[in-house]
Amino acid sequence: MTTIISANSTSKRPGRVWLWSGLALLVGVSGLLAGDLRPFGVDARAALRGGRPVPFHQETAAEPFDIQVAWHGRAVVFRGSFQRGASEAIRHAFDANPHARVLQLEGPGGWVGEAVRANQLLRERGIETEAIGTCFSACSIVFAGGVKRRAVPDAQIGFHTANYTGLDETMAQRLQTRMRDAYASAGFDDAFLDEIMRTPFERMWIPERDELRAAGVLTD
Repeated sequence: MTTIISANSTSKRPGRVWLWSGLALLVGVSGLLAGDLRPFGVDARAALRGGRPVPFHQETAAEPFDIQVAWHGRAVVFRGSFQRGASEAIRHAFDANPHARVLQLEGPGGWVGEAVRANQLLRERGIETEAIGTCFSACSIVFAGGVKRRAVPDAQIGFHTANYTGLDETMAQRLQTRMRDAYASAGFDDAFLDEIMRTPFERMWIPERDELRAAGVLTD
């Protein structure tokens, strides 16, 4: 694999790191002004199999991310939190690798605004998604953007609603609508969507694989 960008990277290519740090700051300021950047994550160590809710333990939105290229340029691999600048970094990775048609995902969560932007990017470009490990919270929103969606045998995909702490009712409804629309655009079953929105931020719903297929979350 060839590393394209790591948030908080110590790469020997300082020009590229400086550029993406600047882009991350710009995207972060824009998102903050838009009021759509909210923490949305869970500690992967709290995850349990079996379609049961699990406790929320820590905030993950500030954790770094790493993007690599695999399959001789045919896949982009994202690991980490969907913090500010993540969606733009994904866009850059696909621009730099026009033959890439798959985004592989592993991450504990991140920001709703970044996840929705990445979701829309994937849908616009006809990119497939593959969960290759724990894909919780904001990661599941990005995963839903894949025109085809699959998961390796030991992957887990987890869902809950966003953190509305400190938001007025109008802003909370806006976030809820953006989340639900992102999932609904992927064709998720309505009952499955209702369950996502009923699961509070302090918990995590991890459906079994047969539930994911039946609800249209997994297509392959």
